[in-house]
Parts: sequence; C-alpha cells; structure tokens
Amino acid sequence: MQEIFRSETDPYFNIAAEEYLIRHSVNEICMVWVNKPAVVCGKHQNVFAEVNHKFTWSNNIPVIRRISGGGTVYHDEGNLNYTLILNGKQQNLVDYEEYTKPVLLALKKIGIKAKLHGKSDLVIGDRKFSGNSMHVFKNRVIHHGTLLFSSNIDNLRQALLTDESAYQSKAVRSNRSHVTNISEHLKQNMTFSEFREFFTKFLKDFFNASTGKELTDTEKAIIKKLTTEKYNKWEWNYAYSPAFRKKISGFPQKINTVLTFGVSKGVIESIETESMEHVPDWLNELVYILKNKRFHPDDIREALISCNFANTIDPDRLIEKLF
Repeated sequence: MQEIFRSETDPYFNIAAEEYLIRHSVNEICMVWVNKPAVVCGKHQNVFAEVNHKFTWSNNIPVIRRISGGGTVYHDEGNLNYTLILNGKQQNLVDYEEYTKPVLLALKKIGIKAKLHGKSDLVIGDRKFSGNSMHVFKNRVIHHGTLLFSSNIDNLRQALLTDESAYQSKAVRSNRSHVTNISEHLKQNMTFSEFREFFTKFLKDFFNASTGKELTDTEKAIIKKLTTEKYNKWEWNYAYSPAFRKKISGFPQKINTVLTFGVSKGVIESIETESMEHVPDWLNELVYILKNKRFHPDDIREALISCNFANTIDPDRLIEKLF
C-alpha cells in the first residue's frame, strides 16, 4: 500500500482526486485529508432534498456529489477524511466491518470506545462521528469516511436541515443522526493537528504502507481538468439527482393552492395545481413559463421577472418556498 500526502483543502479537487486515483492508478492507497467547509452527497441522492440551500448558498458552502453511494455529510476544517483504495475480487470488495477496523482500533488507543452501528456509521455511545461509503470500480474499491474531531456542529446541523416530507423521490435518503466530535470524549487534550498526525501514522502502520508521496504535477493537472469538467458542474452536483416531485403550499398567499413541481435531470417537467378556489389565469401562465426551466433560483427568478405578471407575485417568495 502507498500513502499519499494530501495538503489540498479545495473540496472539488479532493473529491475529484479520489475518482482519478481509483481509475488511473494500480497501487493500493491510503490518504488522510481535510476539506474547507462543504456538503458532500452520495451518488444516488436527490441533492435538492438533502441540503439546506438557503444556508449553503448564503455562506458560500459548495455542495458536491461524490462517486460513492451512501448519505450526505458535512466537511470542514475540524473534520478529518480518510480514504482507502484497495484491490481484490469484485464480489468481496465491500466490507464495512473490515475497513472501519483501523478507525476503531486507533480510537481505542487514545481511550475512546467506539463501534460500527448499522451498515456504515461509527458511533461513540449513541452519537455518530463517522459516516462511511464505498465505490467499486472493476477489481478496486474506494472506502472513505469522515471523522468529526472538532467540527462546527451548529453549521453541520444547519447545512443538513431540510423538510423531507416536501419531496417524493426514489432517491437514497440520508439517515439523520445525533452527532458528536471525537475531541469531546478524549481524556487528554489533543489538537486537530495532533490527531491528524496520530491517525495518519496509525493508518500507515496498520496497513504497512510504504513511505508517502505527493501527487505529481501531471496528476494534479489531470485532477484539475476533471474538477472543471465534472465536479464544478451543476449538471453533476444537482441535475444528476433522480427525478422527484416537490409540493409547496401557501403560494400565492391569498389563494388556497398547492403546487407540485415535477423535476427530472434538474429541469422542471411539470407543475400541477390543486385549488379549492378558481385558479387565476396568471397562475396557469406561471406554470407554462416555468416549464422546462432549470430547477434553480436564478433561472426561476429570471423567468418570473420577465413575464407579464411580474408585479403580481413576488419571485423571492416562490423561491423561498421551493428552496
């Protein structure tokens, strides 16, 4: 196994690096790395339903889809990420119990009793500190996980605070859990840097990994290209979401109407109206105007302010309802 040193904190680059390494390297790899604040969603999730977009957009927190399954997690400078890329027989590559073992043993060494809970979560007591997921490519597997050490828990909760009942979809949903930081359970003080150094050495020793190396300039250039062409794109991070329906009520304010938006590949395919009253013509026109627009605040606002009834409704109120 080869250890790869990782100093980059750009979340787009770091998520892209994993795809590059599983596809274009042959060595088994272990990496420990940190992201600036970001929300990272599983490949098969409806990003619209998983994230509090008001919070992420107002705080410039990117939302990024990874290639592995599983649920949505929050990253920041108090969260340590670890990645294992391993070779084997395709039918025997997925084993959460085996690949989370070094995490549990490392924590035991510093006096913390943790365990695997459910399929892929690690918990201390009844509180989650680590979410894990996998992606298989041919005879290789990525196993990666988060380690909340001193994360901003308030920001984590805000970023993932959503109204799940408003969405209808077959997408994979996250299991919302009570969370905790590893640092809260230490018997002796340890900084994030000290924990990162300790865990990196433990992981390297556990797998008997060879002396670490950095990504080459050529590898970084390829990863940056992948970042630009895929991981920075709305089409991957948002439009890749499975088809869904979102129901809103209370818009317009004075009409007892329920609107149900049908969205596929990030585009509004239909809007159904249910009302106990007469539906005004302009509301039917709104339905016509928004059809085939991206399910995105900018596109919706632009369509509404350019239409004939721009003074009739408040675009920001509709956007607030939708997002």
